[in-house]
Amino acid sequence: MLADEINRVLAEVSDRITPLDRNTGESETCLNGFKVTFHADEEQNLLTISAPIFQVDNLYDENFQKLSHKILSMNSPEILPAGLRLGVDVVALTVTLYGQADVSGTPEAAAMSYYVKTVLYYLGQVKEELLRFTEEQAEED
Repeated sequence: MLADEINRVLAEVSDRITPLDRNTGESETCLNGFKVTFHADEEQNLLTISAPIFQVDNLYDENFQKLSHKILSMNSPEILPAGLRLGVDVVALTVTLYGQADVSGTPEAAAMSYYVKTVLYYLGQVKEELLRFTEEQAEED
């Protein structure tokens, strides 16, 4: 079962990561102040990581329109590596970082550790950049 294999590897990565549920393939963990969700898709052999970074007050606000352009620009390969993308969850009103890793075959601890650490690093970087951007927008108004 894919969740068991990923749990074995994630346990080697960090003891702070909640194991994936065997039935749903999901877990939620608080890492570095972010609520990180892990999801194993057995059909597609993917591990998806998502984490809300930033709360949005109003999707129709002019400042959010500027922020959405900033979010799109941050998805460039010069800022975020392949496999990581920013998006807006319009239901939860959050800016969320999404990542996917191919876990076909047997996942390796070193590769998974690097992937999780990369996601955590970019969570912090993106949040700082978005906060800086919104502060600049507030000063302009």
